Amino acid sequence: MKLCITFLALLASSAAMAAETTAPDGWTAVSPRAEIRPDFSYNPEGGPNHQGSFIIESGPREGLFGRWAKTFPVKGGEHYRFSVLRKMTGVDSPRRAGVARVLWRDEKGRVVQHDDPSTASYATGQKPNSEPEYPMDGATDSHGWTTLSDVYHV
Repeated sequence: MKLCITFLALLASSAAMAAETTAPDGWTAVSPRAEIRPDFSYNPEGGPNHQGSFIIESGPREGLFGRWAKTFPVKGGEHYRFSVLRKMTGVDSPRRAGVARVLWRDEKGRVVQHDDPSTASYATGQKPNSEPEYPMDGATDSHGWTTLSDVYHV
């Protein structure tokens, strides 16, 4: 089984923050269409601890959409902690504009099903598909970094 992590964001920020550097192995910048693709960059000295940061910038253009994504192998039955720090500038609602999403997929990229059958009245006995997970916003520090974190059972 695989865990696919995506961080979706629309971000307007200073271009001075961005360092045009290749992202770490396995991370890809994704946008559904070229005409709505924001600018992506990776700053190896960015972030609150200067250990690297992924940047998505929209500048003055509205309606851009993109995400950083990476897939991680996981083992069924185990618990995994997801944690990321987010800093947004130039947006009215950071929680809506910078979303972390966890997707559960099999080795072929297909949606996985829950282990246990549903007890819902409309699909009793059927195993439901796993739905995306959205880690909750936690505290924001004095420098504007918000923790998004949760623990998930695979």
